[in-house]
Amino acid sequence: MNKIKFFVKTIITITVVVSLSMLLHKVSANSIPAITAGTSGLPKTDVVDISSNNGEVSINDFQKMRNYGIKGVVVKLTEEKTYRNPYAAKQIANARAAGMVVGAYHYSWYTTTASANAEAKYFTDYASSLNLPKDTLMVNDLEDTYTKQNNVTANAIAFNAQVKAAGYSNTVIYTYPSYVNETKLDFSYIGTNRVWMAQYPYAPSANDLWNTIYGMWQWNSNTSFPGVEGTFDVTVDYKNLLVPKTQTNSTDGTYFETVNGKVYYYENGTQYINRFYSNWGKMY
Repeated sequence: MNKIKFFVKTIITITVVVSLSMLLHKVSANSIPAITAGTSGLPKTDVVDISSNNGEVSINDFQKMRNYGIKGVVVKLTEEKTYRNPYAAKQIANARAAGMVVGAYHYSWYTTTASANAEAKYFTDYASSLNLPKDTLMVNDLEDTYTKQNNVTANAIAFNAQVKAAGYSNTVIYTYPSYVNETKLDFSYIGTNRVWMAQYPYAPSANDLWNTIYGMWQWNSNTSFPGVEGTFDVTVDYKNLLVPKTQTNSTDGTYFETVNGKVYYYENGTQYINRFYSNWGKMY
């Protein structure tokens, strides 16, 4: 998702400002290791999140990601009340065609309960126009410095309530530890199982998992998948918030999965919901 920004304030000279900015950028980039999916000994790669920066992302690309464990994709839909991801419809369609479970996120800028309500409505309006089902995982991406207000919890509560009022009950909040520490963001309104925490260890390891008290942990933002252009944020889904709880595969690539009590059946790139099919000699 949108990464933590660095701000340098100085009154010395423009040259010093530029030099400091370049140094901070270099330190930031070096602090997040470049990861290649499939490398042994790493945390799971259950989920990726994408935005317009990733372009359309083809069905073939998503299928390659599936080979490395990716089962869910969270697509950026909106930001503030002025931006809609123009690739969202195609990204969603391609992810589904590759057999992925799709969620959506909004990058928040709100500073009051009124603006939180307005941004949440902007988010759900676009989700509805894209025909996203009401059980779609809907994420409040709360990380921007601009949002760090004394009333940050009240604003987050208002955003969450408005999303649910639009019929989208499957809500999650995304943030990072220093944001929580600085703002005293309180998760009691949504529960720790509904928190998606971003924190990037310099040496990630499957034997040293972080943030296990939360629903999901985004553990790297610089992961490449062989054969796929660009790098991606990767997440382990501890509480199965997005990835299927049950999945059965056949030899011909047709499969079904159960998520939040609904049966999703995939055949030839088409997703069917709560319908019964005779396949492999059995009824599902």
